[in-house]
Amino acid sequence: MDALPMSASNDSMYYPLNKSRSEIRLLEISRHIDDNEQIGCKLTTCSLSDNPEYIALSYVWGSRDKPVDILVNEHIVQVTENLAHALQDIRTNIVARNSKEEVFYFWIDALCINQDNKQERSDQVQMMKSIFAGAEWVLSWLGPSSPDIMLALETCRRLVKSLRLIYEEAPHISPQAQINKLASENHDLFEMNYTGVMKNTARNALWSLTQNEYWLRIWILQEISVSRIVWLMNGNVWIDFEDVLLVSLWC
Repeated sequence: MDALPMSASNDSMYYPLNKSRSEIRLLEISRHIDDNEQIGCKLTTCSLSDNPEYIALSYVWGSRDKPVDILVNEHIVQVTENLAHALQDIRTNIVARNSKEEVFYFWIDALCINQDNKQERSDQVQMMKSIFAGAEWVLSWLGPSSPDIMLALETCRRLVKSLRLIYEEAPHISPQAQINKLASENHDLFEMNYTGVMKNTARNALWSLTQNEYWLRIWILQEISVSRIVWLMNGNVWIDFEDVLLVSLWC
């Protein structure tokens, strides 16, 4: 986990964590008036022993070539362009869409760990399994909004909905009959012969989902395997990771 240079001294922004208490920092993302408003966040410290409620972000750090300035505890902090996009999507699609009384806390490695403190980085990396296991749910952010990825997630969501209805209404029909019924109920996704062959647009979108750089991350297996619930997100489209697995098994 390589540190990204920051514009403010981290010593003035990060207070030491108590390793014996399994302390971590959580991030609250401030609400906004318009999408062009600079991202603002606040850090708070808590102990995993207290079972805090938070969402853990799983994402690709991305290139450090074009850092973006955000505000953390009133300090200017530089983050990767990819993380800035993730924070923007979270602010728009999670924070802003819920009541002002509802507060969301996030664990995001680049900001919740003092990246200039090698000992803290080492300690927190050792706690990663516990951090992701303790999260209410994990948000797997699949990069900046992409028409293909959003179509893939929407396609998975539709197929899972249809599959579940088919299993409920006709659990004993043959696999081929299931495919025919699935295709007939989603005719815009399948070729007209109902053989289960998907149209190029949907098939290419699903392929682009499998090729997303997110799946190449070293940490993803641990982050997902220990998590209670994992939601995949791109743009304003969400889907439960288990639903994607169901579609992949069916395909």
